[in-house]
Parts: sequence; C-alpha cells; structure tokens
Amino acid sequence: SRLSFVCSSRTLLFTRSPSYDRGSYPANSSPTLTALMSHDESAPLLANDTPHPTFPTISEALMRLDNNIGWANVNEVCPADTDRSRETAFRMVVLLALRTHKLRQQPDTDMWNRHQHDISTTDIVNSLDGLALQTWSTFLEDYRSAAEIEQVLWSPFVVDDLTPQTLRVVDLLCTTEPECSPLVCHDLVVLSIIHTWKHGFSSGRTEIDARYEAMSTPRALHLIDLITHLAYFGLLVSYVMRPPPEPLTNETSRPNYIGAREILLMLFSGSILTRTWNAF
Repeated sequence: SRLSFVCSSRTLLFTRSPSYDRGSYPANSSPTLTALMSHDESAPLLANDTPHPTFPTISEALMRLDNNIGWANVNEVCPADTDRSRETAFRMVVLLALRTHKLRQQPDTDMWNRHQHDISTTDIVNSLDGLALQTWSTFLEDYRSAAEIEQVLWSPFVVDDLTPQTLRVVDLLCTTEPECSPLVCHDLVVLSIIHTWKHGFSSGRTEIDARYEAMSTPRALHLIDLITHLAYFGLLVSYVMRPPPEPLTNETSRPNYIGAREILLMLFSGSILTRTWNAF
C-alpha cells in the first residue's frame, strides 16, 4: 500500500512523461540518457530548481561508471561537494539512472542468451540498489531537516550538454518498470513526499511566500484541476440530457442555440489542447 501511495503521489506531483518503452535499448549501447530519459517536465506542479553547475552531466557520469559498479568507482565518478545534500542527490540520481538503463536494455532474442542477460541484470540491479541504499543511509547518519531531505529528492541535474533536460531522484524512484527501487518504501522518502504534496517545499520561504504557496501546493492545484473537470462533465451531462432547441436564425440575430453553457463547453474543450500530451 505504501508503494502504491508513493507511485500515485508521484503521478500527481508533476506532469509525467510518456511511458518509457522496455527494450528500447540494445544491450551493447552506451548508457546515454538522451533517449532513455527523454521526457517533458516543462510544466510540473513543483518547478525545478536551477541545475548545479559543479557536477558533470548524468550521461557523462554513466559512461564512466557503466559496468564498473562499486563504492570506490562511485566515489571517483561522483565529485564531492560542500553541500552534502547536493552531493547525495547526484550520487543517487546516477545510481538510479544506471539502474533504469540496465532494466531497459534490449536482451538477445535467443532464449539462452536472454536467460543469461536476465540473471546478469538482476545481479547488477541488486548491486545498484545496495549502493543507493548505502548512499541514503550514510546521508541520514546525522540529523537532517525536512529542507535537506527535500533537496536530495528534488535537486535537478542536467542529462547531457545537448539538451536542457534535467532529472531528479523523484523522477527515477517510480517508473513504469515492475521492479521499483527499494527507496520508494523508505519511511523518510514517503514522509517527505507527503509533506511536499500537502505543504510544498520547506526551504527559502518568507511568511508572505508561505501564505501564497499554501494556496498553490500540489494538493491545492490538483483539487482545482479536479473541480474544473467535474464542472466540465456536469456541463456535458446537462448538454446531453437537455440539448438546445432547433436553431432559429434570421438575418439580424445569431443562432439561439449558443448560450453560456455552450460557450463554456467550447472553452473547456479547447483548453484540453493547451495541456501537455504527457498529461494524458
């Protein structure tokens, strides 16, 4: 139930991208994320922060790490930073992105090779899960505020130099893959997502900002969106059950079958075209 809650909360927290197709990568491809993580986060309910300039791109880190999975290699690929939250966030993004890449590599069509590939992938994914949990546990050895935990989960990092796309830990915690990361069920991850869903971000808010953001939290925006949909369906039912009379027109008057209800229906229907396609 906790896993399903986090998955549903993650869907509502931001406009999601289309599903990533399993097997869209050949097994011997390099772990670049241009296609793997191509998604539109241009209209999230919680906006991205500015990516941190001192870290390499995610694609660069994955190409250096790839099959050299180990704590020492992770320390070499992921640079240290004075901000412990940012450093932890980058390490977890790299590990989770590599995990997703391994799960989506296209296996060989031969039955035996496919079986061996699945065994190898399972071992690699388990190793990556262990490293991600170790990174998270190390970060939590000292007291961490709600803002610091949010910074780990929501800090964006550039995918590659060719695109402005970014990835965050929350973008990789719940994917379309059946094998979700164990971090999804961690108590602090769940509590942080619940807090962000209800109250928005904790850091950098003055009293005026806090009052304004209280009216624009993901929960409030989702409620407004739901009310708008219900109003649209109510108008549609009214139009179907009580259709307009037969139009009577003349040269000096407009058709009498266009009223406030019909105008609102057209506005609601037209507004759907302004939504990003990944909202569906």
